[in-house]
Amino acid sequence: MTDPLHPADELAALRARITALRARHDLLRAHLIATDDAGRSGMRHIARVETRLRDRIDPDRLPKLIRDDRTFYTTTETHRILLVPRPVRRTYPAASAAASGDAQSVRYPSSTGTQPLS
Repeated sequence: MTDPLHPADELAALRARITALRARHDLLRAHLIATDDAGRSGMRHIARVETRLRDRIDPDRLPKLIRDDRTFYTTTETHRILLVPRPVRRTYPAASAAASGDAQSVRYPSSTGTQPLS
């Protein structure tokens, strides 16, 4: 039986999977853009490549007076979670507590939401 992952460990694992999936996505996307229509037809899907133009403001081309005026800015609060790998240890506190009989059941939220954080 495996122990449930701590949310920090599960998040790190998910980020690693997302990185691998993004790399695969980018490779497939580049292939589909480079190929002709005949090469874009799969068994279950047909890839349509559309080219779109999007206008955006280039801040460097704005007058310095506007760039430096804080009334043109909006501040929003964001949260960033940095994951720092822990040094490898031989034993974990929960394992030591379990061995001495002092362990409490620790439950972490799962991807299905059935295990609340306690």
